[in-house]
Amino acid sequence: MRMKLFAGATALAVCLSGLSASAAALKTLYSFCAPSSCNSGFDFVYYGPILGQDGNLYGITYGAGANKGGMVYQLVPNADHSAWAFTDIHDFGGVEGAGYWPLSGLIQDAQGNLYGTTTSGGAHHEGQVFKLSKKGRTWKFASLYDFCPDEENCSDGMGPQGSLTYAGAASGSPYDGTSPLYGIALGPGGGTNARVAFTLTPKGKTWKEKIIHGFGSDRLPNQGTLMVGADGSLFGAHAVGDWTAFKLAPNAKHTKWKLHDFDAVGNDANGDQIVDATGAMFGTTQSGFSNNGNVYKLDPGTGSVHVLYEFCALADCSDGKFSAGGMKLTGSGDLLGLTAVGGGHDIDITGQGGGTIYKLHKGKLQTLYAFCAQSNCGDGEYPVSSPTLDASGNVFGATADGGANGGGTVFELVP
Repeated sequence: MRMKLFAGATALAVCLSGLSASAAALKTLYSFCAPSSCNSGFDFVYYGPILGQDGNLYGITYGAGANKGGMVYQLVPNADHSAWAFTDIHDFGGVEGAGYWPLSGLIQDAQGNLYGTTTSGGAHHEGQVFKLSKKGRTWKFASLYDFCPDEENCSDGMGPQGSLTYAGAASGSPYDGTSPLYGIALGPGGGTNARVAFTLTPKGKTWKEKIIHGFGSDRLPNQGTLMVGADGSLFGAHAVGDWTAFKLAPNAKHTKWKLHDFDAVGNDANGDQIVDATGAMFGTTQSGFSNNGNVYKLDPGTGSVHVLYEFCALADCSDGKFSAGGMKLTGSGDLLGLTAVGGGHDIDITGQGGGTIYKLHKGKLQTLYAFCAQSNCGDGEYPVSSPTLDASGNVFGATADGGANGGGTVFELVP
């Protein structure tokens, strides 16, 4: 399936110094096949893989797979990392009560178990939170919570979207397996114009779910991951509304949560928030003041927000256009992220460029790679979600389209 994304926008003719291209090498680790070209197509890649503690990559797809309900996959490198072996470790759907159509990334705990959500299916057909535990060479699937047990109003929410998070995730620590998980879901009653923040806490052998805040349609949070601050507050971004980011601050007993909205630096904030050692928070918008997306910085203490970079500052958006998910902080304090289109190689299906991998250093942007550099976008097009970094600074991610089989790719960029 070829995705027709990101129809035109007006370019911002602002030229910033310090913008340059890099000779970084991109390696395609795996090319997904489109459903039209294979029986078990692995299309619909919306979230990039995570790097496991064992050095393997773990990722998730929304659709296709053996049961056409999505799948969790694993990529295992050989000794010199010159090749990666692909394995389908779980197929969603297929039997009554099984969850399907995941619209989230994965998280991992200290024992190597994987966690995620599905938007549909489960015992009550309204989505679930799941856990995958490795048993020898196989993986055991377990549903931790099935949404909408009342099967009418869905008073606990429904259709979770976006990745789960936990205290310590911002620093890169694995989940401890016992503390609360946080996420975003659709609101009760099946309305698509409202979402809720929820918490899921283990209670013995079961997990207890609780809505901690309901958002109105004018404050619609995006589908990115919430971030847990040092004081236990939750930070996120608005996909709809006049605010860029928000904070949910708990009282001492975590029984009530107060919403605070921060000033806007554009529209359609997207992706995960990240925080540096000083407590400053960084995020991206897909529209921005120039309608091409931007990178912003937020001081949660003072509430001040300012733009670090507006995309499409160069001709033909060679610096990228429309941020694709969140960013990562490098060891040197630079910001590293993806844009969904742009880059100057306009052979993609929308004619806007296949997207970029960029690094932002003190407000100056460096394009590390522009996709669709190969014929027929054999290197992939339209990178998605947040990148993943290893200890050597190599960048891992996924594209939603292109590649050798037209179903997207998993890639590695070696600086």
